[in-house]
Amino acid sequence: IAVQHRCYTDKVRLYDTDRKKVLYKDIEWVATSDDKDSLAVLARNDRRGYINRFTGELVIPEIYTRAWVFSEGLAAVEKDGRLLFIDHEGKVVIDKGFQVYHNNPRYAFKNGYCMIQSSETGRMGLIDKSGNWALNPEYDNLFNNEGFWQLEKDGCTGLLTADLDEMFPIENTDITVNDGVIEVRHADHIARRYDYDGRLLVDVVIDEVENMLYETTELRQNMDEEDYY
Repeated sequence: IAVQHRCYTDKVRLYDTDRKKVLYKDIEWVATSDDKDSLAVLARNDRRGYINRFTGELVIPEIYTRAWVFSEGLAAVEKDGRLLFIDHEGKVVIDKGFQVYHNNPRYAFKNGYCMIQSSETGRMGLIDKSGNWALNPEYDNLFNNEGFWQLEKDGCTGLLTADLDEMFPIENTDITVNDGVIEVRHADHIARRYDYDGRLLVDVVIDEVENMLYETTELRQNMDEEDYY
């Protein structure tokens, strides 16, 4: 199944390359998930539904105002102003009165949890696949960072494992996770490096080395201009 764009126009269609048949005309876009889920989001006539990306079959009709790709078997949709989560049959699995916030453009499950902004507190937390709070919504921001959950609150940052166990408390000024190394700039402004199990690798990270320039008592003569300094 191919998404074809007509040159110099906004027209998009869905085409079955095996049967050489146009399946849908004048669609807006199609989005597939990172984990290669069989269902893809179809946008048409300002509505969203889901198609089988291997057969082109419309599995879930276009009844949603907004829809996100499937992740770990569930997909977030917006209907009648509510944020819901559905399964592959279109059955509503999570309906907890959540709202869609445009500053959180991606509602996706990672390791069994999804980032949600509370309609009561306006802060971020994590829900499980039952829609219950696994991490209470009390954070200014949170995101998945290389499998870890990074938290931000009141200008400080912390880090949780994939299972929500605390690795670094929310008392640090910065945390970077990259290439198997976690660099933490602690509250004392000293940066240290750890491995993914939290073992200390580098006790003090030196960010930069510079030459120190300072005055001396030496008298030097500039031979070109006959002055001294």
